Order: sequence, then structure tokens, then C-alpha cells
Amino acid sequence: MTDHSPTALDRRIVRGLASEGIGHHRIAAIVQVSVATLRRCYRDELAAGVSRAGLVAFLETPPPTLADVPELLPIEIPPITWDS
Repeated sequence: MTDHSPTALDRRIVRGLASEGIGHHRIAAIVQVSVATLRRCYRDELAAGVSRAGLVAFLETPPPTLADVPELLPIEIPPITWDS
């Protein structure tokens, strides 16, 4: 196992690339470390990047409309009874 000291710039690069959905092998090549070192030294950055990518994808997805779920149409509401 070699010693690797991530710089602030390396951390920003890894987080940014992970948030764009770039694979670990490509990120490791860009930062010039092995995939194992990338996963060991940049675990938080990889996780934050993936979380950010998921959030962006969620926010960019339009909400479903009633037309998207036709099995809910028409909605029948049972009458309310107050019998005890």
C-alpha cells in the first residue's frame, strides 16, 4: 500500500467527476491513483458526488401527472357514514 495524500483540488475533482456519473476507473486515472486508493482515500467525495448526482436527477425529473397513472382514474371516494 502506497501513501497518498489527497489535496483539496484532488478532492474537488473527484467529487465533481463522481457527480457527473464518471466511473471509478476513469476518475482514478485522472487523479493518477489506483481504484483501490481512490476508494480508500476519497470515500466521502465519491459518496457525496453520487448523492448529488441522484439529487440532480430527482430534481430534473418532472412530477407524475394523473395521466401517468390511469389506474387511479376515476377515483371513487366512499361515502362517509357516522353510524356507531
